[in-house]
Amino acid sequence: MDQEKSLTLRASAWLPSHAAQLARAVICDPMMTVESLRLDVAAGRSQLFDLIETETGEVLGCIVLRVEQRELGAEGVIDAAAGSLPFARSRFPALIRALESKFYGVKFYRVHSARRSVIRSFLRLGYAPRGMVLARAAA
Repeated sequence: MDQEKSLTLRASAWLPSHAAQLARAVICDPMMTVESLRLDVAAGRSQLFDLIETETGEVLGCIVLRVEQRELGAEGVIDAAAGSLPFARSRFPALIRALESKFYGVKFYRVHSARRSVIRSFLRLGYAPRGMVLARAAA
């Protein structure tokens, strides 16, 4: 997947280390919690993957994926990603293509992110905005 290091995506059961990593990923969305991600993985609604540096076996991060059924077909959703993920421009495209390959029979891929650099990287890969989600806490 990369000339510098080979990366492997491995399906994983939920571990306490995943909660610690993903806490930072969900901080921008007050309606998503680490516990909701854990429950979705436990119920089979989402799947958790570890991103592993193949040669050393070091776990670099984790990613939560799910398939959402919509009226016009299935959509693959990257719900959350965290850890020491290789988001450098040179590694990002290969990582996203590997994630996309985990979805079967979907018509679209969707990702949620509040990080501008990540959004720009997805735009370079052909992702397009569908709109913008704005939120404010109710009084």
